[in-house]
Amino acid sequence: MVAFYSNPRLPARVAGGKQLNALTREMRFVIHSMNPFDYHIEPATTEDNIKDALRRLRPSIVVFSAHSAGNHLIIENDDGSHRRITADTFATMLSDSYHGSKRTLLCVVILACDTSRLGQMIFDAFDGECVVICWKSVLVHDTAAAKFAMGFLQNVTDQLNDGTTESTIELDVHAAFDAACRAYKDAGYSFGDPKEWVDGGYEPRDIPVYGTPALIEHGTMVLPRNVRTLHPASGEELLASQVANMSLVHHRTW
Repeated sequence: MVAFYSNPRLPARVAGGKQLNALTREMRFVIHSMNPFDYHIEPATTEDNIKDALRRLRPSIVVFSAHSAGNHLIIENDDGSHRRITADTFATMLSDSYHGSKRTLLCVVILACDTSRLGQMIFDAFDGECVVICWKSVLVHDTAAAKFAMGFLQNVTDQLNDGTTESTIELDVHAAFDAACRAYKDAGYSFGDPKEWVDGGYEPRDIPVYGTPALIEHGTMVLPRNVRTLHPASGEELLASQVANMSLVHHRTW
């Protein structure tokens, strides 16, 4: 597994006034506290860093934590300033790194807002052979995303260390996704899109939802199992569909 962290110096209008400090801190904590397995941390996420680490290590799992804006991920320049790369560029960067290699990419976990479109592009770039976990919601709270990531990574190490699987290629990604969703809920976070509440005029302190993750596999988007998503329009908890056809997913830009 390779974990990338991109936290460049951003203007407030891009970063939304927030950095990824909580996510970076908790991801580092969980990685260093878990039972050991073959992982690498790449904290300086320039385009060259990403390409070098992917081609050098060709990991089974990639975890990428970053800001996003519209159809772009925000990464670093060598001087620490920010630059935007399109979802298509990032997906191509991933797939090119495995070209001609016998090693395969099992799963990509994107910890960034509004990345279902990016997730679909990565899925397509690998001809459907890679499972992608992303965020369907336009906004996601970084601390909530950190709890989700901790649940996913802990389940990965549990699978590797309990004798049920001998390599990351045999991992049950769905089980890790379910574990991540449980960790998210157990930490007190509710699924839903904060952007709906922002658009409704709610103050940040009054928004009760923190984001909705999704898993993309076989052309479908799988949402958390048996969850109730809170929407501001009705003020009621509505049962979220477990599987939504990708053609019906409405993508909003931010």
